[in-house]
Amino acid sequence: MCMNTRAALTLILHLIAFSSYPQSDYAPAWSPNGEKIVFISRRDGNAELYVMNKDGSNPTRLTITDQSESDPQWSPDGKEILFNSERTGVNQIFKMNADGSGQTNLTQSSVPEGQGKWSPSGEKISFTSIRDNNAQVYLMNADGSDQTPLIRTKTNVGSAVWSPDGKFIVCMSADIMARKLEYFRVDVDQGTRELLFKKREKPCYFHDWFKDGSRFVYEVSTIAAPTETSDELYMANLDQTDKQRIQKSMPKVLSAKLSPQNDRLLIGSNSNVYIKSIADKGKLLRIGRNYIQPEWSPDGKSIVMVSSGNSHIYVINADGTNLTQLTQ
Repeated sequence: MCMNTRAALTLILHLIAFSSYPQSDYAPAWSPNGEKIVFISRRDGNAELYVMNKDGSNPTRLTITDQSESDPQWSPDGKEILFNSERTGVNQIFKMNADGSGQTNLTQSSVPEGQGKWSPSGEKISFTSIRDNNAQVYLMNADGSDQTPLIRTKTNVGSAVWSPDGKFIVCMSADIMARKLEYFRVDVDQGTRELLFKKREKPCYFHDWFKDGSRFVYEVSTIAAPTETSDELYMANLDQTDKQRIQKSMPKVLSAKLSPQNDRLLIGSNSNVYIKSIADKGKLLRIGRNYIQPEWSPDGKSIVMVSSGNSHIYVINADGTNLTQLTQ
């Protein structure tokens, strides 16, 4: 199977902060209570972290450095923000309090580290490092202590996604020389792994877990086939004995995220944003044309996204009404 170029870039290049990202405002993320949005902005020169109220008011700069910051993520309790920074000369994982105070380098390495993800409890953080020459997924405590590999492989491993109960991590393994891409479900405590997509004829990509952890959403890509041009989205149980197609004929699916209620799917596809009811086999609802990086609000009523036209952040109701520009 020919490895999809997008997947390889996701795994390897995401370790580098988005120092050359074209947008002036981008990477928005809702606070757990839905009252704040953290984002990256170049309005003062280089890429720095800002936070604003959900209506766009009171934008406040949180980081002030000569280097770029990227990939902000709220802790599950909303008290801290995890992010990448190049301030030490190489991309590292930092965290800070929600008001910008207490900025701390957690990884303290001489090689690039990235893809930091909070565990559902907030007690652990997964991240990807090349400290062992190839990319590997590591775990550490929330204070940066006890940094240990999740698994050790000869291939590049990254893009970790925690299960809702924190017991498992799905991660992507890319053997670039063999042009092979696979996903594993790893037991966090035991370190044992299981191949996720065991029988497939086309490339498959994991996207999101259902809230109870018993099912997941994934993409079947046909981009690698010269005569086919569309992706399909499915949901399945863990052993994939029960799978259902959610959507077919989607060009260039970049993200597919379940709503907090697990009843709708938010799809980023070819610079368009769609919502699809899981139970409804009918049409897609397009809520944005020329928008990227869509994210559900914690209550599932709103979507924040980035315009690829004017490089600003917008919010829109989940029914497609009341599009509002948040950043100027």
